Amino acid sequence: AQLAAVLYNTPKLFTILTQTESIKELKEHLRPPLSPYWRAHYDFGKERERTTRQVGKSSFENILINTVAPLLAAYSKYTADSIFMDRAVELLESLPAENNRITRKWGEIDVNTKTAIDSQAFIQLFKSYCQKRKCLQCNIGVEILNR
Repeated sequence: AQLAAVLYNTPKLFTILTQTESIKELKEHLRPPLSPYWRAHYDFGKERERTTRQVGKSSFENILINTVAPLLAAYSKYTADSIFMDRAVELLESLPAENNRITRKWGEIDVNTKTAIDSQAFIQLFKSYCQKRKCLQCNIGVEILNR
């Protein structure tokens, strides 16, 4: 329902995502109010007591981190225009780090993530090295093993 509201209220979504530089302005386009029906429903025909007005703050930040930033990076490669990659990096540097199972694991070994660019880097390291048990090929893994 929330995606439908975004698509309905933002006919030039791709242009807005690639041309808008302000998070505040992106929020206006990516967090439109839901229709009255979807405020009172979670599924077709099933009313619920609690109403939903729009995407929450952490969900909005997740959309920026996992959808808008990669879109900008891919568009930068497609157009060979580094301005879009710069926007993707700036966006990730301006957002707080994700709080998820993987980033919490890094926190357990005193590796702090401050921004979304940090959390994305550590998620990638986790997937490339930790999950594949390639500790000896990772500088962080070697450091941990040497403790």
